[in-house]
Amino acid sequence: AVELAPFDVQYGGFTACNINAVTKSGTNEVHGSAFYDYTSDSLMGDQVEDTEVDTGDFTEKRYGVNVGFPLIKDELFFFGAYEKLEGAQIFSYGPFGNQVAQEDLDRIRQIANDVYDYDIGTMPGSMPVEDEKVLVKLDWNINDDHRASVVYNYNDGFRIDQSDDYSTALSLSSHFYEVGAKLNSTVASLYSDWSDNFSTEVRLGKISLTNRQISLDRDSGFGEVRIDRVNGADVYIGPDDSRQSNEMDWNSSTAKIAGTYYFDNHTITAGYEWESLEAYNLFMQHTIGEYRFDTIDDFENGRVDDIYYNNSAGTNNPSDAAQRFTYDTHTVYIQDEWVIDDLTLLFGLRYDKYTSDDKPKYNEVFANRYGFDNTATFDGIDLLQPRFGFNYVLNDSMELRGGVGLYSGGNPNVWLSNSFSNDGITNIDTYRSDFYLFDENGVTVPISGDGRLIYNPIQEMYDQVAAANPSLGDEPSTNAVDPNFEIPSEYKFNLGFTWVTEDDYTSQADILHSQ
Repeated sequence: AVELAPFDVQYGGFTACNINAVTKSGTNEVHGSAFYDYTSDSLMGDQVEDTEVDTGDFTEKRYGVNVGFPLIKDELFFFGAYEKLEGAQIFSYGPFGNQVAQEDLDRIRQIANDVYDYDIGTMPGSMPVEDEKVLVKLDWNINDDHRASVVYNYNDGFRIDQSDDYSTALSLSSHFYEVGAKLNSTVASLYSDWSDNFSTEVRLGKISLTNRQISLDRDSGFGEVRIDRVNGADVYIGPDDSRQSNEMDWNSSTAKIAGTYYFDNHTITAGYEWESLEAYNLFMQHTIGEYRFDTIDDFENGRVDDIYYNNSAGTNNPSDAAQRFTYDTHTVYIQDEWVIDDLTLLFGLRYDKYTSDDKPKYNEVFANRYGFDNTATFDGIDLLQPRFGFNYVLNDSMELRGGVGLYSGGNPNVWLSNSFSNDGITNIDTYRSDFYLFDENGVTVPISGDGRLIYNPIQEMYDQVAAANPSLGDEPSTNAVDPNFEIPSEYKFNLGFTWVTEDDYTSQADILHSQ
């Protein structure tokens, strides 16, 4: 179910809406289902008015199965599901044939091969996309008062992105990258009824997520090249600058203990929740380099309009810029649901607090310049979220509902992560303009490593990073959390009405305001 403004204090970590999903369980009967669907380029239109569209050569299949059954009748049950997508990502190349002619591409390809020893790739109509999901659930009826469950989820999927795909950009396959992620999640829950009036829930969880953003041509070791002014278009080849060093993984551990007490017309709920998130982040652009040429002629002659090269101070090893940090979120809440005849009132408070022992590296230049340092984190930040809701049954066919509450949500990891990875000390940016890769005698300028152009950075830029001593005003950019930073939050106001006719037609209207 999608809930836009649930006023229950157990719901948090969102500002847009809350999605409440219930996983099926096994029963005493064996039950299951399966599905399969298929499409391909032969089942897809390939012409818009008088213009033919290359849809590539692809097939797309989606299939799955689920089954539930008893392991021990009335006591232990199994439910499992499997689903897989084997599909295709369809690409378009707007500038090709309109601004960029085949002759232009042929010339760029020849120059790349002859001058830079590089294969620029092709323009595929489509490329594979995959997504695989596995779910396993065990339910155990321990006795009449206690039951437990364990749920395991696995998901691994990817798609292909053209990287630069604006209207005047033409990206070849060497510039594409894979966007993917692998998730493993396990949640164990224990539900207990201690009396007719009191019940509890205890839950433990573990989630690991590995994000992938990998250039398809990563193994070549080539940098990014952009050739401008090809009849008004920009041609991109080589691994995308933002994917040259890009990795983000995180692990989350969670715990929850909550109790519900029934007293006369009151249902009182209280609980504590904890989440510890450990994140690993490596993101640095241009660690191989980005080269922008004004024209195809410039590409051939080695005249670069702009060169960007970044790397870790002193070492030129991007892994040294990777950061690992942990922060915890503590939540306590209490709520009273009070039923007065046809009126139900909901009063609640939710309190979130963030803690962390990790800090970014201290940047003295930044602190002296701005009057505060760059080591602030979310440690000690908190937020109290009051909630109120009501539901009034006007008669057998009409009811009125509404409420007001404060909500906080959205994962703030990227803000905190940037403070660790862009501390202004480790990540050194270098830049050259109007730079010639060959001297007047056609001799290649000094190149680091094995001396291969665009595969390795310019030696003087490499040395600048190794020296790690930029002049004041040219030092690397620094990301910092404001010492007075507050977790984003918003109030939601809701008023709704439902009417069910004698013929069981349901009409519903809601007004939702957020600020």
